[in-house]
Formats: sequence, C-alpha cells, structure tokens
Amino acid sequence: MHMADTVRSIFRRWYVFLTGLLLTLAMGWGVYQVVPSTYEATGTAVLMPSRATVGEEGNPFLYLGGMTNAIDVMIRRTNDPQIREQLEEQFPDAELTISRDLTTDSPITVVNVQAPDPESAIALRDIGLNLAEQNLDTMQNELNLPTDLRISMRTVVVDEVAEEDTRNPLRLALVVMAGGFVATFLLTGMIDGALTRRKIKAAQRMKFTSDDEQTPPAGGNVSRRSRRREPSSVGASAQEAPAEPHRPRVSKSPQVHHSSSREPQTVSRP
Repeated sequence: MHMADTVRSIFRRWYVFLTGLLLTLAMGWGVYQVVPSTYEATGTAVLMPSRATVGEEGNPFLYLGGMTNAIDVMIRRTNDPQIREQLEEQFPDAELTISRDLTTDSPITVVNVQAPDPESAIALRDIGLNLAEQNLDTMQNELNLPTDLRISMRTVVVDEVAEEDTRNPLRLALVVMAGGFVATFLLTGMIDGALTRRKIKAAQRMKFTSDDEQTPPAGGNVSRRSRRREPSSVGASAQEAPAEPHRPRVSKSPQVHHSSSREPQTVSRP
C-alpha cells in the first residue's frame, strides 16, 4: 500500500484513526502514571596524597597524579559481590554504582544511587561513600603503613536532596505511543481495504443480477410479455384445429384389358 493510498484511507475512515489515536494517547498516559519514577543521588570523593609526599607546607592538590592504581584497586574491592548482596538485601529496589571519574585524570570516585524514594537514595549514597573510605583504610592497614604515608579520602560534592528521574517512565510511554500509532495507522488501512472490497463485491453482484434480467433468449429479442403469452396461444390453436392423421396416398392406374386374338369379339347392337 502506497503512502498516498494510506492517507486517503485515513481520510475516508477518519473515525477509526481518531479512535485509535485517542486510545494510544490514553495508553501512553497510563504507562507514564503507572511506571514509578526513580530518585537519583550522587556523591564524589577524591584521594589525597600522604603527608610524607606533600610535606609540611606543601599543596596536596599538586600531587594528585600517580594515584590511579590506588583508586582502581579500592573501587574493585568496594564492588565485591558479597558486599553487593548485603546492600541488595537492605535496599532491594535500589541500584548502587561506584566508579572512577573518567572525565578527569584526578583520582576521583563517583558514587551514584538510583532508588524508588529519595530517602533510600540518600542513605545508600552515604553507605557507598563510607564503604569506599573503609576499603581504602583496610588496604593500607593490611600493609601496616604509618600514618604519614597513608592516602586519605576527601568528599568533593554530594547531593543534599535526591532528584527525581522521570526518564524511565517517559521512555516507556513514548515506546507505547509509537507502537500504538503504527498499529492505528496499519489498522486503519486494513479496515478501509476490507470495507472497500466488500463494497465492490456488492456492486458487482447487483450488476450481474441486472444484466441477467435484461438478457433476451437465444431465439431473438422477444419481450417478457410475449414470452409469457406464447405457451397459451400455442395451446389454444392446438385445441381449435386438431391435427388429422396422416394417410398414405394410393395411386390409381386405369385397368387395361387385353383381348386375346383367339377369342371372338362380340359386338352388341342395340
């Protein structure tokens, strides 16, 4: 079906297209209302170099380089599956992500949480930051490092209020509306095609019926009235003049008597 034919079918069956469009909008709005929104909370922390590296009066932010390996090990340890299972049991509908900020060379840790309510998002975000700091201390405790050689962690930015994220329900609503619009478009064309074919078949049946009524018999162009009267007239003529039986003709030839020469001929006289 070409686009022009589909557009014409929409104009012919506008009521079908309008009904499908209203149902599609209603389904999209329903999905947007039913699917719950999520709340997002983010926190970032940076690794600070040891006092032995910086010195008594040095600027620690000038020595942030060279700690990429330390932050990678700390993040891998924080993402331990056992710790994940404990957090999932405590927050079953929340999602915690702990990763390194790849947009900068600084050793910055990003903790991102998505939860069904803002309280759970803030609480799980704080737990993620605390886990990262605890794992950093545990790694250095295992090496028995002195205090002046230890790397510390400092919070950079944290969200005080979790922000509502409506991207998920909006995305699902748009998918439902797109599918409903395509289905309405195709269904309108199918209904119009079915109704058009039915109308054409009905017109063809009416045309064949009228042609059969107007077609004369093979013997000639005789009107219906004459065809109706013909059997009665034939019957009447048959009653008035009955047919005579057929008799064979007999040819009569004159009888000729031959006289014999031996027999005398007598002549009668008056």
